[in-house]
Order: sequence, then structure tokens, then C-alpha cells
Amino acid sequence: MKRWALLLAIALPLAAGGCTRDDAAAPTSTAPTTTTSSRQTATKFCPGTYVPTDASHGDGLPSSDSHTTRRGTVAEARDAYAAEAAERYPDAAVSVGDGGGYEWYTDAAGTVQTRKVKNYAIYVELPSAAACPSVKGDVNLSYNGIEVRFLQ
Repeated sequence: MKRWALLLAIALPLAAGGCTRDDAAAPTSTAPTTTTSSRQTATKFCPGTYVPTDASHGDGLPSSDSHTTRRGTVAEARDAYAAEAAERYPDAAVSVGDGGGYEWYTDAAGTVQTRKVKNYAIYVELPSAAACPSVKGDVNLSYNGIEVRFLQ
């Protein structure tokens, strides 16, 4: 019976659309927080966000040289990007989340190839859809070769 109660305690808020953001823990200051996000299962990216697929080419993907498969590397970039994000998006929270899942590299023949990977990105969590960047180049931003993904 305890298992069912636990399952219901987890499943009901998810089914109702809850548990996507802990509003009680949302930052109250105007400076963005620099946390590590673990809520990527229920994210909603800003309109115009590039979503790579198996057919994607290297443009718009991080290079294997940017080491986005290393969470620590992306966390360091997040910390460095936080000040810039605070200026442009004062009500945002900055975190680390799942990347697009692909990167590009150059094979032995010098040809650009893409591959599916488990990688990470900098997330800028905005307070609403109205706060999303309206210019496509701003929506699909990178910082030192690391994807910056905007969430609403």
C-alpha cells in the first residue's frame, strides 16, 4: 500500500502539470541564480529554438572540442555567462540542463560529421513566454561554443 501511495504522490502532480518548477524556491532577487537544473523532462523551450535530429548537419551544433559532454565544463561556462545573462534577462535563472543531443566533429579525412551524444547546455529559465528572445539568432545562442537554451 505504501508503494501505491508514493506512486500517486508522484504521478498526480505530474499528470496535473505540476512539478515542472518549484515556485516556492524560485529566486526573488533580480540577479539570475546559477543552479544545476534536473527538470528537463518537462521543459518548454522558447519559440524558434533549434531542435537537432539525426538529419542535422554541423551548423548550429556544438563542436566535440567544446566538451559539452562534460557537465562540469558546462557548469563553468554557466557561471561565466551568468553576469551577461543578468544584464540581458534580469528575472531569469541560469542553470545546466540537457543539450540538444548532437555534436559535430571532423573525421580523419577532414569531413564534418555529426553524432548523437549525451551533452549539456546552459539553460536560461525565463519568467514567461513574453520574455523569450524575439530574434532567431538570440534564441539559438551559444556561449564559448556551448548551447544556450531559453525556457519559458
